[in-house]
Amino acid sequence: MNKKEILLHIKNALLNPIKGRNSMGCAEANYSPYYAIGNVFTKKELKEMTYIELCNLRKLAEYLSDAFY
Repeated sequence: MNKKEILLHIKNALLNPIKGRNSMGCAEANYSPYYAIGNVFTKKELKEMTYIELCNLRKLAEYLSDAFY
């Protein structure tokens, strides 16, 4: 996956968040790594990041998504 594809996944996650809530009342969208990244950083910040930085963020967000789910 290249930088453009990662940014597209983030954009799509924000435009089409996962619907519903879990048994604790948390929005399911919050467990999406791409959705989380898109909510933490601005579009400008994301575009300025390198491919490696985006990959590292995605890796961290995927781990945390699993850990908190």
